[in-house]
Amino acid sequence: MIENDEFTIHRGSREEAEEKCSECGAEIRGGLRYCTSCGAPVSEDGHPPLREVSRQENEDSRPLREPGRRVRSNADKAERSYREFNAVARPRRRKNERRSRLPVILLLFVLAAALGGGVYSFMKQSEDMPWDSSVISKPEKPAPSAGTDPVPGQDQPVTAGRTVTGTPVSAEEGAHTADTAVMSQTAADISNITGPTRGIVIGSSVNLRGSHTIKSPVLGKVSVGNRVEVTDSWLSEDGAEAVVLSDIQASSEDGKKIRILKGKGVTLSGIPDASGMVRVTLPEDKSKTVYTVAAKSLSDPQAWPWYKVKPQKGKEGWIFGKFLTVIDPRDETLSPAFLDAALASFGTTKGQAEALLGKPAKSSSRKVKTQGGEETETTLAFSGLTLVLYDGPGGSGARKAVITSAARHVEGGLAVGMDRRNVLSILGLPNDVDRGDEIYRADRNSGIRIKYENYRVKSIVLGALK
Repeated sequence: MIENDEFTIHRGSREEAEEKCSECGAEIRGGLRYCTSCGAPVSEDGHPPLREVSRQENEDSRPLREPGRRVRSNADKAERSYREFNAVARPRRRKNERRSRLPVILLLFVLAAALGGGVYSFMKQSEDMPWDSSVISKPEKPAPSAGTDPVPGQDQPVTAGRTVTGTPVSAEEGAHTADTAVMSQTAADISNITGPTRGIVIGSSVNLRGSHTIKSPVLGKVSVGNRVEVTDSWLSEDGAEAVVLSDIQASSEDGKKIRILKGKGVTLSGIPDASGMVRVTLPEDKSKTVYTVAAKSLSDPQAWPWYKVKPQKGKEGWIFGKFLTVIDPRDETLSPAFLDAALASFGTTKGQAEALLGKPAKSSSRKVKTQGGEETETTLAFSGLTLVLYDGPGGSGARKAVITSAARHVEGGLAVGMDRRNVLSILGLPNDVDRGDEIYRADRNSGIRIKYENYRVKSIVLGALK
């Protein structure tokens, strides 16, 4: 079927009879609705319908409609053409609509897959993200303990300008010489408690003994966070006792071999020989059999003092100093000169800091109001170090430094990674403990904050404590 505004042609069978147009006399094939010559419409019986006559024409001139013949109007033709066209167009339109929806559906699937993949990738990366940053550190977990006796580190501490065991702090730990530390900060003797003070246990399942020796009986146990009253201290002068740092196998002179577990206390029977071996006995062994072990597998017997403590609940006893934070009864013990020197380690202006450390990874500034007037505060972020500087009417300087890398050395001997005993040798007893960090105060708002992990320095905050 072919349709336009003027005529419609229906193609029928060739076998259908042909008729003649009543208007022009041309032959019309059967089934056609319009004359192919003059375009006159053809009635259902092959004759053109009677045309409509305007009202102006004489009604007497109107031809009489033959009985039984239906007069077709334009509305009838339009309605029939619309039905025929719509019957063909509707399936095509629906098919086209279905086709047009397909790209949209596919695009939505692609967007959903991309979004899901992005979220999954972010979640996977977040699992590997480090907790440590220039300001935030991963919450510290209590260090595991053997539940018997102390396991001090092998680092050799420095106290009050003298070497306890003959070896100063190693350069790998970022510490300077003992003389440098003493010139700026006179460390207190942590082995000498002149009066009752406070203490907080920092080890888990620590033995509380009847005396300051590993030979004495265990009276009970204390654990992380227990607050105690510290009444006395004691430091061995002969260094006859030591603690096994890891599980070892010891051999006697007659070939007997035993296994000594980590944390076990032993008694030294002499000094190490040229091969690094030392003779020891076990306190509970009544036969006093002598065993030979590697000296490096034992702790330094003079590294930590013993403290006599009184728990809030339980019996009074002695605890090894490695597992106890003893609080200095004074509110402020940190030398301001030591703090100023430590803060100046990285420069007191942006130009000095960049000259020493290079270009910062990030830099930002802001205006702050102080009692002396408005200041400009600049924060510089370097690898393992965040430095806060100020510049105002009262001058310029360093306000705060947060150190998380062992590569950043501090004037005075402090460094990330060093043993806690070495920090106490430099700074003495802390003035406070806040969320597990040991605080040394130069005044109410400034000082040094030390965070430990497994008894080694994890981060250092110098200057402003808030």
